[in-house]
Amino acid sequence: GTPQRQAPRQQPSDAQANPAASASAQSAQRRTVKSESKETIQRISQSAAEQDPYLVELAVHLAEELEKLSIPAMSQLNAAREMTLELRILANGALTRARVKETTGIDKIDQAAYRAALSASPYPKPVGESSDRFDVKLVFTPKQPER
Repeated sequence: GTPQRQAPRQQPSDAQANPAASASAQSAQRRTVKSESKETIQRISQSAAEQDPYLVELAVHLAEELEKLSIPAMSQLNAAREMTLELRILANGALTRARVKETTGIDKIDQAAYRAALSASPYPKPVGESSDRFDVKLVFTPKQPER
């Protein structure tokens, strides 16, 4: 048998996550990109956007603020609802603007999320982010009836 074990094989999969992210960042700076790799880059940047650790951090920060507010309208939920808030955040984490970009369709929940966005300032500092504008998706799920 060969002395090689499975362990070394796991390294490339771990390392792949980072080069993919940096590859999409580099390609954004270089305008000369071959057409066949454009599709790949688009896929990478889309999946990176979905899993942007900073956006996740913002969503968690907002969720914690929302927990503090009691939102009576939440009891009316019978299905999960999504909304998107656009936040403009300065380098020091201060919020300069919040706006409901995509509504849940339930005015009171949208308003509560907007108020939470304002009161959650300051936010985690957007270190290394290329923009000051962030779209944070929030998902409201109906509370399970307590048994």
